[in-house]
Amino acid sequence: MGKPHNDICCIGHATVDRVITPESVHVMPGGTAYYFSSALKAFDISLSVATSFAQHDSAVFDAYGFDGEGWVISPGRYSHFFENEYNANRDYRKQRVLSQGDPLRLEDISAIRASWYHFGPLLAGDISEDLVDWAAGQGKVSLDIQGCIRKVEGVQVVHNQWDKASSILPLVTTLKANYEEARLLTGFKRIKDSIKYLEQFGVEEIIITLGSNGAIIHEKGQSRFIPAFFVQTPADTTGCGDTFMAGYLYSKLKGANTCEAGRFAAAMAALKTHRHGPFVGSPADVQAWCNTADSVIG
Repeated sequence: MGKPHNDICCIGHATVDRVITPESVHVMPGGTAYYFSSALKAFDISLSVATSFAQHDSAVFDAYGFDGEGWVISPGRYSHFFENEYNANRDYRKQRVLSQGDPLRLEDISAIRASWYHFGPLLAGDISEDLVDWAAGQGKVSLDIQGCIRKVEGVQVVHNQWDKASSILPLVTTLKANYEEARLLTGFKRIKDSIKYLEQFGVEEIIITLGSNGAIIHEKGQSRFIPAFFVQTPADTTGCGDTFMAGYLYSKLKGANTCEAGRFAAAMAALKTHRHGPFVGSPADVQAWCNTADSVIG
């Protein structure tokens, strides 16, 4: 009997997050594994998750059910522990790292079969080339590059040149970066120049998110602007990028075109900002928000 096949395998660290806003302080689970998988909990797809955290932090994750079906957990000596501080403008944050976990290994994911493998590294060294190379041989690869260009000095997150870009990017089907990450990765300020640089590696879909200003999705030589959905008072924007990618890949799996998937993803990310923690809802909830045309900026 073959291995169970999943629609998506999410690969990334679960974190302990302290989220500080002018209104409150919350300690909660975080990381790609948490926000991406939470967003798809009530969705009609099969999902597996490969992640890592320290056993002594398990109480942070117990209520969520990280040991459920589809979860592959690699116990680490430490967990990633992030502190995210936001001011009134939720598009920007100060970030500190109070502890750093061990890298994920190929043996952590080699038993998982999926149509899509979504990598969400948070810091340099979280994933290795052999993981991505193996995944590319099994299915399509989606990569959020934020961690690839970040390292820790003391407790501060600083930007880091990604020395594995030329070997990993040719393995990637869909790449996601925010504007600043794209600029740092490529060296170009203009989005069209960043896209042209990334195209040379054979990346099929390039997603540049712009926070509350929307997103650009480039595919097959065409760039499309995806407007953001207006949220008057966002409670928490941590995990919006993970939520966007969860919605985008879900839509693509269901046969949506690029614009449809981008709009669905933008609506899902907007809904996530209404509360602290991850997106909680169904595809019908997201679609209802999509249909509220006067909620769109642009």
